[in-house]
This record gives sequence, C-alpha cells and structure tokens, in this order.
Amino acid sequence: MLQWIKRARSWHVLVRVGLATIVVAATTVLQLPVEVNFPGQPFLLYFVAVVSSASVLGRTAGFVAVAETSIASLLFYDPAYSLKVTQTVDLLAVEIYAVVAALSVEAFCRLVDGAISAEARLADHEVELKITRNSEARLGPRSTRRRLEWHTSLPTADGSG
Repeated sequence: MLQWIKRARSWHVLVRVGLATIVVAATTVLQLPVEVNFPGQPFLLYFVAVVSSASVLGRTAGFVAVAETSIASLLFYDPAYSLKVTQTVDLLAVEIYAVVAALSVEAFCRLVDGAISAEARLADHEVELKITRNSEARLGPRSTRRRLEWHTSLPTADGSG
C-alpha cells in the first residue's frame, strides 16, 4: 500500500489535484439527489473524500479538496443548489468543517509521511544487516578459529595459559 502511495505522490501536482477534483465531483454528484437529511450531511462524505485524497495524493491535493468541498457544501443549504447562503449558522458550519478538514489533512499527511520514512529506515537497516552477514560469511571459519585460539591462549584463573 505504501508503494502505491509513494508512486501516486510522485505524479505531477496537476495530475494529483485533478484526481482530487474528480473525487470531490463524484462525491457531490453522489450526494446531490439525496433528499433525506442524515447527521453529518454533506460533510461526512466530503470528509472521507478529503482524507483519502490527502493520504494518497499528498498535502496539496488534500488542501485543494478542502477548498472544493467547502464551496460544494454550500449547495446543500437554502436556497438549494445555490452557492448563496442565507443563514449565518450554515456559513459557520462550513467554516468549522473547513478548519477541521484542513487540520485533518495535515495530520493524515504527517501519519503517511511517518510510515513512509519508517519503511525507508527499515529497508536501510535490512541492507546494513545483509552487508554485515555477507562480510562475516566472507571471513568464514578462519576468523572464528582465530577468535577461538585467542580465547584459549588467555591465562586462566589458576595461572596456566
């Protein structure tokens, strides 16, 4: 999974932002026809889209997704399907969502960055271990025999050596 994330984050920034925009558009199209109000609408699905975009595509795509979902969430308030907001409470809800989503983008990106760097450190340690094993194998039985001879030539507690 981390390999896919590293590959996706290596794409050009416009490609990543474009993919995040497609995810936001698909989420909006999925939610618009729903007439039933449920807790967290429209922010719940938008939050999932933002966090997944940020985790896979990086900070820039995540922050763009936050901006896009904040604007798109205005479509769900009265007057319906309009970017105009008539209630201050609705605007406050959008602002709170934007702040929480932006903080979550940073948190999830740091989490993924930490996992990627931990994987890289683990790979480095494995290479070092392999090099150590190869050098010990190359030295072979001769170095082991020398160490045994050195240990047996040390004086013992009774003075014989």
